Amino acid sequence: MTALAGIDLGRVADVEQIVRDWLAEPELLILAGRWENGAVMEIVPRSPPILTPERYEGRFAGLRDLLLDGEGHHVHMDLGRLTQVTYLVAPSVCFGFRPSFELRLHEAGADPRQNFGLGFSVRRPYRNGLASEAVMRYFSRFRSHHAAYSKLVSFAAIDGPSAVPNGEDFGWTDIVRVALGRDTGDCRCAADLARLIIDPVENTS
Repeated sequence: MTALAGIDLGRVADVEQIVRDWLAEPELLILAGRWENGAVMEIVPRSPPILTPERYEGRFAGLRDLLLDGEGHHVHMDLGRLTQVTYLVAPSVCFGFRPSFELRLHEAGADPRQNFGLGFSVRRPYRNGLASEAVMRYFSRFRSHHAAYSKLVSFAAIDGPSAVPNGEDFGWTDIVRVALGRDTGDCRCAADLARLIIDPVENTS
C-alpha cells in the first residue's frame, strides 16, 4: 500500500488489524475521554462490535466506524491519525487503583497516558484475585502485535498513588507470572513489569 494525501495506508491497515483483533476479546471494554477534561466514558458492548471496512479515499481514507450492539450506537475513528498503539498497564479507580490492562490508540508524538483517541481494556481483570485467562490474552495480544508491528506498538506501565494500597489480592509478581507463563523473580513496581515485558529473555536469563 502507498501513502495517499499524507496518509500511510499501510499503517492504517496495520492499526485496523490490531483493532479487529481486540474486538474479538470477550471481556472487551471501550474507553473514550480524558480525566483532564472532567469525564471518561466506558462502553460495555453486549455483543462483539463491528468495524466497517474502508469506504473513502483521500484525506478520509483512514475513517472507520465502530458499530455497537446492532443499534444506532457507533464510534467514528480516523486510523489515518491514530497511528500509534500503546499497551498500558495503569492504576484505575474502578479497581481500587489496582492496574487496568488497556490499549490506547493515539496520534504520533502524543503521550498516551494523557491524550488518546480511543482505548480498549479488559473489563474484569480481577475476580477473587487476578483473572488469569483474560490477563493472559492481553499480554499474548501485546506480544503478537509487537512482533508484527514493532514500529507502531509499544508498552508502558504506571504505578498507582503511593498513599493508596493495592489490596491483599494484588501483586506485580502475579501479573508477571501470568504474562510470561513462568516465575521471574521479584517484581515490585510498574517499572519492573515494563522491563520484564519489553525484554523478557534478557531479564530472566
